[in-house]
Amino acid sequence: MTTRITSDNISLGNAALILPVGTFDQRPGTPANGMIRLNTSNNWLEFYMNGNWSVLCSTTPYALEFIVVAGGGGAGSDRGGGGGAGGFVRGNISAFPSTSYTITVGAGGTGRTNDADTGSNSCVSTFADAYGGGGGGGYPTGCGRPGGSGGGASTAQTPTFLCKGSGTPGQGNPGGCTVSGGGGGGGGAGAVGCNSSGGGGRGGNGFFCNDWANATVSGAGAWYAGGGGGAASAGPPAGQGGAGGGGNGATGDNGTGGTPGTTNTGGGGGGGTGGPSNSGGNGGSGIVILRYLGPQRGSGGTVYSGNGFTYHKFTSTSSYTG
Repeated sequence: MTTRITSDNISLGNAALILPVGTFDQRPGTPANGMIRLNTSNNWLEFYMNGNWSVLCSTTPYALEFIVVAGGGGAGSDRGGGGGAGGFVRGNISAFPSTSYTITVGAGGTGRTNDADTGSNSCVSTFADAYGGGGGGGYPTGCGRPGGSGGGASTAQTPTFLCKGSGTPGQGNPGGCTVSGGGGGGGGAGAVGCNSSGGGGRGGNGFFCNDWANATVSGAGAWYAGGGGGAASAGPPAGQGGAGGGGNGATGDNGTGGTPGTTNTGGGGGGGTGGPSNSGGNGGSGIVILRYLGPQRGSGGTVYSGNGFTYHKFTSTSSYTG
C-alpha cells in the first residue's frame, strides 16, 4: 500500500512518521519515484528514483571490493625490452557510510630511446597499493626495471644480456631475458614475459576479470595488466603485447617506435628498435574499480550496475564517498 502526503503545511508536534519496513524481497513490485522505506536486510533508509533504489542513510559498514591496477611501464629501444604491466591487486575492505576514500590512478611510464620509465602506483587510500610496472631495457644498460611486473631486457650490449626486471609477488611477474634476435617481453599480472628467441619476446598475459563489469559497461569481464612485447631486428618477428593492454614491439633495423600500452588497463609499452626519434611505447595508465552488493549507496567515479552489484569505475585520480 502507498500513502501519499499532499499537504505542505503539516505540524504533528512530538509525533513521528513510521516508514514502511521490509527486506530487499519485500520492495514494492511497481515502485514509483519518491518512495522511501527502511530496508531491514542491511538496516538502511532507501529511496526510489528514476529506475533505481538508492541508499539515503546508513551507519552500518559494508563490504567494498576493489580491483586496483597501476600504470604500466614504458618500453626501451635499440631492440628494446617491453614494459612490465602495472601491479594488479584485488581484495575488499569494510567501508563506512559518509567516509571519503582517496582513489589514486597511476600514469603509465614514458617509453624512451634508452632505459624506460617505471609506471606510477595506484591505490585506494591506505588499503590497497599496486606498484607501477617496470620500464623495459634499452641503450645503454639493457636492464629491465623492477615493478608490479618487471620490464624485459634489451639487446643493447650483447645478445645474451640477461638483466630482466623482477615483479612484485602477488601483483605481477618478471620480464623476459634476451637470448637472441630482440628484447624480452614485459611481465604481466598473470604470466612472465617471454624470452626473446629469434625475435622479440611476447609480453606476459594479464588477468581476465570475468565476474566484473568491464570498461565498456557491458557486464562482461575484461583483461587488465598485460606486459609489452619486445622489439626485434629486421626479419625476425617482434613480440606481441600480452592480453590486458600490452603494446606490440617494433621490428626493423632503421628505427621504429613501439606501440603504447592501452589506456586504463595498466598494459606495458612495446619495445622500440632504436634511433633518436623511435623510442619504446609508453605504458598504459591504470584503473580502479570498486563494487558492492545492492543498490547505489556511495558516490564517485562512473557508476553502473550489473550482476546484482553497483560498480564505481575510476580512470583518473579522485575520491569515493561511502
